[in-house]
Amino acid sequence: MELKDKFRKGLMDMLVLKVLSRKDSYAYQIAQTLENVSQNAVTFAVPSMYPLLNRLQRQGFVSSYFLDDPKHRERVYYHIEPAGREQLDLLTEAYSKVKNGVEAILNYSISDMDE
Repeated sequence: MELKDKFRKGLMDMLVLKVLSRKDSYAYQIAQTLENVSQNAVTFAVPSMYPLLNRLQRQGFVSSYFLDDPKHRERVYYHIEPAGREQLDLLTEAYSKVKNGVEAILNYSISDMDE
């Protein structure tokens, strides 16, 4: 897997886990939250959300349950597990380090290199 693909996968895992750390949600709701909070900078097609959620579930980071809604058909809600919270912390820490490093590179000047 290319570095770009690994980075994107880790980033999407982190964002989905973050949404679920706030409240249990169904796939469409997760996608909408990502779009709304990011002001459409992060978009995720709902059908693409299911493989990600299934993988997180197999890894023990999330669980799912069905909930009846009188206005809609039965929905599958996803819940973050303690292992998922730990993974979220690890991913957030790694992202923060990469983000700070990238910002340092983007903001450096030639005089910084002379020191």
